[in-house]
Amino acid sequence: MTGTIIPPRFEEDGTASGARTDALTADLVAARIEALLKVLHRRRTELAAQIANLQSVQPSADTRLTVLTAELAGRMSSSVADLNLLIDQAEMFVRELAREAPTA
Repeated sequence: MTGTIIPPRFEEDGTASGARTDALTADLVAARIEALLKVLHRRRTELAAQIANLQSVQPSADTRLTVLTAELAGRMSSSVADLNLLIDQAEMFVRELAREAPTA
């Protein structure tokens, strides 16, 4: 009888392979979140600049325009606060992934 001897697979092999897969998955998820964080940071900066621009506008003779501008700036400020919360949560999640990721 000729042929190649194939050693039996041990349960440890599957565990090590699973740990490598888990680590790779965690790395991919973290990389995707970090890419999204860059977009969120950029959008937050752009929104803050737009708010500053709106706030620099002199009050109009038409009070409706002044009220609308103030309301828009307020809603945009609320959006910045929401972005800040989302960014904080995403950054915390990435840190947790890095801390909890299995080592291969």
